[in-house]
Amino acid sequence: MPRPRPKEGLGMIVAMNAAMEVSGCVRDALATILSEEPRPACLVIDTFLPAAQRAAAELGLPTIVLQTSSAAAVRLFRSNAMLHEKGYLPAQEHELNKPVTELPPVRVSDLFDPSKYPNQETARKILDMATEPTTGSSGIVINTFEALETPELEAIRDELAASGISVFAIGPLHKLSTIGGAGSLLEQDRSCVEWLDTQAAGSVLYVNVSFGSVAPVHRDDFNEVAWGLASSGKPFLWVVRRGLVLGSEDAELPEGFERGEGQGQGGQVGAAAGRASASCGGRILDARWLELDAGEYLRGGPDVVQPFLRRSAGEREVRGGRVGDRDLVGG
Repeated sequence: MPRPRPKEGLGMIVAMNAAMEVSGCVRDALATILSEEPRPACLVIDTFLPAAQRAAAELGLPTIVLQTSSAAAVRLFRSNAMLHEKGYLPAQEHELNKPVTELPPVRVSDLFDPSKYPNQETARKILDMATEPTTGSSGIVINTFEALETPELEAIRDELAASGISVFAIGPLHKLSTIGGAGSLLEQDRSCVEWLDTQAAGSVLYVNVSFGSVAPVHRDDFNEVAWGLASSGKPFLWVVRRGLVLGSEDAELPEGFERGEGQGQGGQVGAAAGRASASCGGRILDARWLELDAGEYLRGGPDVVQPFLRRSAGEREVRGGRVGDRDLVGG
């Protein structure tokens, strides 16, 4: 299958599943594994691989879904039908600040609304993928822990109990990983490390509001971050990836914004490399709570959390609402 261009973003996931089903490669590989001893007890799959779940079901192999986002995001996606039935979606401009009483403290502006995306069909498919594999599996592993999202986990367990689907809170997973940046979908750029090493200790602002490997943001939100950094007058390292801005293959900086001359550097750098440098004195992050566990949060510098970019993609939005409401004081 040809490698999708970065600007296709979420379409990469849809295309990958389509290729897996058409080729039958996953089913063939599983059939070979099941013909050998010892026979696997189950298959652990990413929530966005329904093709793998269906192949396993055909062969009678139970599956457990790995959900790398938060429990709040899982609950949000599974509530899509209810949100439409009660009129929260499609979102109306005059109701963006309206609380979603069934999902406190979420507001309408936090919801994943496929109607607001340039490719609505792809957005709807992504929404379906976020729930379909769980429904057909024996259990779900969520990248969280009990103390962080107690109400959300209780609600998910209550919903899935009738179907006999077990819910496991195991996280944050990045703390258990031994591969570091090797788990990224994107090639890591470490060219900025030399620049970091020339800066005074504690002087650089590390900025990562790029929302993962595939989720896009709108041009005006991207420009707002750019000009905010420029106006700060402080040195910064900004994580910017190709395909970040909707409708643009390259995340082109706004006209008049000078890149890499004294004040700022940008690129797709491993988060650990940026944060670990002695020159990093503070961070501006998107609300990916997995980076805000106690070990990271107390690492030594102040954090400012971007709760959400209202028009950004997917579960980043609801995570931001939860962090701003309950977990941190800076947002």
